[in-house]
Amino acid sequence: MNKTSLKVAWLLTGIVAAILLIATIALTVKTVQNASSGYTAYLTSPTQLIHLHEEPNAYSKSVAIKEHGTAVTVLQTRRGGSQTWYFVNADEISGWVSEARISSIPP
Repeated sequence: MNKTSLKVAWLLTGIVAAILLIATIALTVKTVQNASSGYTAYLTSPTQLIHLHEEPNAYSKSVAIKEHGTAVTVLQTRRGGSQTWYFVNADEISGWVSEARISSIPP
């Protein structure tokens, strides 16, 4: 094999390795996202009332107000800025709640 053939072989090997790395990362992210949904959590707040939002931010429209201790099903998580938001379902109503207002431990 000459030098040019070796360079091409190493280049192809590098490209295949990069593709495999990207695929592995994508599958890992999808697995983590799927593992973090479908479980029961509880709404928590010192003020006793928690707003479920239309979008994952505190300034979006409130779609429902629930009481402290309400059991919810976590459907999705999303990192937004400096905090994580949870898309939850409570009594047939779905909305976003911040990580400060949800707990895996019953009140």
